[in-house]
Amino acid sequence: WSDTMLIVCTDHGFLLGEHGWWGKNAMPWYEELSHTPLYVWDPQEGVAGETRDAMVQLIDLAPTLLDYFGVDRTERMEGRPLRELVAARVGRTAALFGMFGGHVNVTDGRYVYMRSCVDQTNSPLFDYTLMPMRMTAMASMADLMAIDLTEPQEWARGLKLLRLPPMRMGNPYPLGTLLFDLETDPEQKSPLVDDEV
Repeated sequence: WSDTMLIVCTDHGFLLGEHGWWGKNAMPWYEELSHTPLYVWDPQEGVAGETRDAMVQLIDLAPTLLDYFGVDRTERMEGRPLRELVAARVGRTAALFGMFGGHVNVTDGRYVYMRSCVDQTNSPLFDYTLMPMRMTAMASMADLMAIDLTEPQEWARGLKLLRLPPMRMGNPYPLGTLLFDLETDPEQKSPLVDDEV
């Protein structure tokens, strides 16, 4: 324990019947999916048995590891080392989360806004990649025949990318846009209609 950092986390939760859903693909990203466990032992800090309410994201893990080993973050890295967040006793003021093709979600820790697509088509929606793969196999012949080559993308360091029809996991449109107040409705059972919030 004197020279080993331990981080225990998960990338998402899993619904087991809550909200009438099973799994984690097509449904809104309720707290059971998005508010995931995170346990950290940092032997340099030596803090044990304490909890923090600060909002952090998985993008903070790589900077945390680099910081631990004394390596500078890359210029494009958006996360912050957890040591900085813990020392300042603050986390993020907001976080974006969700799943490709699903609701676009934002939270400030109290309110969660789940924005649905504007129409049933949920488009335009494409997969952008350098390797034409699907979750469990190479892209199909139909996918390969529909590929376009994009103009260079800044976020891909100027590389052109292959643009494929998306592998759809669900469509948020029938579920609509949702707003929840986690303070008064922690189980997210009663969506709000409040344009001011």
